[in-house]
Amino acid sequence: MQWINELLNLTGIEIGKIEQTETSVFISCSSIFNEAICPECKETCTRVTKYYERTIRDLSIFGKTTILKLETRQYCCQKCFTYFNENFDFVLPKYEMTERYREYVFHSCKGQDIKQVAQKEGISWDVVNTIFQTWVKKKDIHTSLTK
Repeated sequence: MQWINELLNLTGIEIGKIEQTETSVFISCSSIFNEAICPECKETCTRVTKYYERTIRDLSIFGKTTILKLETRQYCCQKCFTYFNENFDFVLPKYEMTERYREYVFHSCKGQDIKQVAQKEGISWDVVNTIFQTWVKKKDIHTSLTK
C-alpha cells in the first residue's frame, strides 16, 4: 500500500482497503495518530468517544472519480471535557472535498463555464459556484496581503 500513499500524497493517514467500480475508486483510510490536541485547553487527548466515516471527494486517479472513506474520531478532553472531532490538513471540517480538489475545480472554471465544470465533475452548479466564489475571495485576500 506504500505506492498508494505516495500517489495520494496526503499527510497523516494510512490506507486500508481499496475498491473500484468502472467509474470510481474508493479508498478507506484513517489517521496515523493516536491522539489529538484539544482546541479549547490545548491538552493532548487520547479518549475517543465515537468513530464515524467521512466520504470525501479527491482528485481523480487514472480517470476515475476518487472517494476517500475517512475514518474520523470524536475525542473528549480529559481535562476540560470538550468534545471535538479530529481534523486533517487536507480537508476542512465538515467539507466533503479535499482542498486540492476544490482548488482544481476553481482552476477549471477559469477556462469554462461553471455549468460545464459541474457537468464534467458530476457536482451541482451551486457547489461549483460556491467553490469558485470562495477561491476568488482567497486569492483577493492573498493578493492584497502581498502588496
